[in-house]
Amino acid sequence: MKTLTNVSITMAVALGMTGGVLADAHKEKMAPDMKKAPAGAGSGSAAAAKAPEAPKKMEMPKPPAEVEALAKQLAGNWKCTGKAADMADMKTMVDLKMTMAMKLEMNKWWISGALKATGKMPFNASMFTTYDGPSKKWYRVMVDNWGGSETTWSTGAKDGKTVWDGDARSAMGTMKVRNTEEMKGPKEINLKGEGSMDNGKSWMTMWEAACKK
Repeated sequence: MKTLTNVSITMAVALGMTGGVLADAHKEKMAPDMKKAPAGAGSGSAAAAKAPEAPKKMEMPKPPAEVEALAKQLAGNWKCTGKAADMADMKTMVDLKMTMAMKLEMNKWWISGALKATGKMPFNASMFTTYDGPSKKWYRVMVDNWGGSETTWSTGAKDGKTVWDGDARSAMGTMKVRNTEEMKGPKEINLKGEGSMDNGKSWMTMWEAACKK
């Protein structure tokens, strides 16, 4: 066994040496041809040696001017009175008293709104509104203390009215929503919220209110 092992080692060394010799012979044979290669050929060419361009520094996005312009109309404290559908049957309308505190924040990217309603169905809600430049649409998200949330989109004001379309989610399920804002003056706005349980085929008034600064 030792003899076989020694033979194996000897063969391995010999093959290794032979390989090295063949490699050296191959290099010597190829050397003249390599010398004749054109100056611009191979990985050593000027094109291959050219360093990649440094990436351009990205500029920080700027908040949409539309958001600040709208905030000038909405910012402030509002008092609202109106009616809201009773959650017991969704048909009977009960008195609604609500306050809204609106302001521009998040480095002028969002208009925040703190809503607080009192009466038979008190609730608190936080609302954020911004403008999406690529789609040229307004975007709004709202959450409330009943576990509900709402996301809506709008193309903006038309004839003094702004309509928001989207979806609302709560522990009771989901529904389509449509909210309308009508500016009656610098310090007066009418609000109306509608819901649809049949994917927009029919609508019912969920609440409506008149608000003043």
